[in-house]
Amino acid sequence: MTNRRLTILILAAVGLVAAGCGSSDSVLTGTPSPTGTDVTTTGTTSTGTTTTGTTATTSTGSGPTTSVEGTTFTDPAGKYSIVVPPSWISAQDTPKAWFLDDKKDDFRENVNILTETIPSSLDLDSYVDLSISKAPGMIREFSVKQREKITLDSGQTAYRLVYTGSPNNVPAELSFTFLAVVAVEDGTAVTLTMTAPKETFEATVDKNWPAVRTLTVK
Repeated sequence: MTNRRLTILILAAVGLVAAGCGSSDSVLTGTPSPTGTDVTTTGTTSTGTTTTGTTATTSTGSGPTTSVEGTTFTDPAGKYSIVVPPSWISAQDTPKAWFLDDKKDDFRENVNILTETIPSSLDLDSYVDLSISKAPGMIREFSVKQREKITLDSGQTAYRLVYTGSPNNVPAELSFTFLAVVAVEDGTAVTLTMTAPKETFEATVDKNWPAVRTLTVK
C-alpha cells in the first residue's frame, strides 16, 4: 500500500446507498492527498447527542453473547442510536463517523453511518437489492462476498454484507474490504459501513462487531 494516511471513506461516495430513491444525508467526500496528509472531508456539521455515562448492552441475536460498554450516540435527526465504545474516536468535522483506533498508519479503519428517506413501499430486501445494483458505479471491481440477514440487539432485522473493491475517489491500486449493516424502518434506511484494508478486516470486525450490533433504527 502506498504511504498515504487515508481517513474516512464516506458511504455516500463509496458504499451501499440506493441513491435516487429518496432524500439522504449530505454527501461527504474526501480526496486522498499525494503528499501523505489526511483526506480533506467536507459535509454537514451537525452533531448527535451522546449520553454520558456507561451503557452495557448484551447481544441477543446471532453470534456469541457479548456485552459492550460505551456511550450512546443518538443521530441528530433521531433516526438511530448506537453504543460507541471508548476505543472509537470521533472524526472531527465529520458527523456520524468514527476512527476505530488512534494509529496513524497508512489507513485508519473507520465506521460511518448514513440515513436515507425511502418510499414506504421499499422494504429491506428491495432496498439492499437496489443498493447492490448501484454499487459498481461507485466502486471499481465491486464484489459481494457475504450477504445474510441478522437480528440486531434491538430485535430488528438487518442485512449484514461484506464486499470488496476500490472506491472511485481513491487511487485504483488501493483496495478495501467493507462491512455494511443495513436496516429499514418506517421509510428510513440506515446503513453502517466499516472500512478496513483486507489484511486487518477480520480482526477489525471481530473487535467491533458487538458495538455494531447495538445499532437501533428509530
